[in-house]
Formats: sequence, structure tokens, C-alpha cells
Amino acid sequence: MTAKEALEKADFFSAASAGSRDEIAGFAYIRRYGKGAHVFYDREESTCLYFLVEGVASLYKINSLVMVLPADRFIQVMDKDGRLAREVMGAMALKIRRLYRQLKNTTNAPSGEKRLAAKLFKLGKDYGVCSGDGTLIEMNSSILLRPKQALR
Repeated sequence: MTAKEALEKADFFSAASAGSRDEIAGFAYIRRYGKGAHVFYDREESTCLYFLVEGVASLYKINSLVMVLPADRFIQVMDKDGRLAREVMGAMALKIRRLYRQLKNTTNAPSGEKRLAAKLFKLGKDYGVCSGDGTLIEMNSSILLRPKQALR
């Protein structure tokens, strides 16, 4: 896969102008990482931005195809393309909100009841349907509990 193909495939770059996408494709490159390979290490200063093109990545091990962009060149493109800059800001804001919710639900909530209540509240907001007595959460679930486990 080429960088140009990766840019066309990624929803994230759809807000960028065609000229910006062409400019980014000129300096971006694709790297394939095998399982267990490191893209970068904790506390390592990186001069590039990494966009997952396909595969799965985690904090420790990956098996992925990654598009690598030199950060300084990407920032130059963002300076010229306001829609792309707004898309980047929106994606960052979403990640910050998710991290905030994760921190809020783990650091100060030692009891399982609080974590469960927070999860149910979020599911109610996302999938809930108002009913006479409260909110009904209609969604498919892949978690199955045996009756004895459910009571604990």
C-alpha cells in the first residue's frame, strides 16, 4: 500500500484538501511492523506522527501497517489547511475525553459499584431509550454471566 492509498482510505484525512493530501503523500511513508515489534519506546522523543493504516496495535505488541509522517512537515501542511487542522483538533479532543472518562472511572472509584454505575450511565446515554420507570438500554452484548456470578 502506498501513502497516497492510505490517505484515501483514512476517514481522518477526508477533511484535508486534495492539495494537502498530495503534499502529505509526498513525504509520508508506509512501514510494516511484525508482531512484537516496537514503533517507539516509552519516553522516547519522536519526530514523527504515526497513523495506523491496518492491523492491530497495542501499548506493547503490534502487527500493523503504519503510515509515518515527519511531524514538522505535517504541521506545515496543517498551517495551510484549516479543515485538516480542525479535524486533528477534533480527534485529539475525542481522545482526551475518552482518557478523562477512563481516569475518572479508575483512579477515584475503588468500588466495583461505582465503576458499574459509570458504565451503565454511559451505556444509557449512548443506547438508552426512555421508559416509564427510567432508561432501557437496548444493545447486543457479548458478555454472558452464569446466574450465580450475576448475583455477586
